[in-house]
Amino acid sequence: GAVLTGSGAKLHGMAEVAKSTLRLPVSVSGVPDLATPLGEVAQDPSFSTAIGAMLWGFEAEKGSDANWSGGGAFGKDFAKKISSPIKRIFKSFIP
Repeated sequence: GAVLTGSGAKLHGMAEVAKSTLRLPVSVSGVPDLATPLGEVAQDPSFSTAIGAMLWGFEAEKGSDANWSGGGAFGKDFAKKISSPIKRIFKSFIP
């Protein structure tokens, strides 16, 4: 199935259009199971990208991300490392 996130996912009829276009089950979701006093904000799909970036940065600061060089900069080969997998994902949608 597909999970729609972001503000656009909340547009009226977006899930139905995605279901018919993708021919997959579709759900709209925010960030599940995030321990925070702002639970309703975390569950809102509008904030999923911001929360994901924040969590990624937090993990990187802890040293668990090998692509992170610290100091607010990406590793030298970050773009090269992610471009090939992203291209494969988009090519998989081409009939």
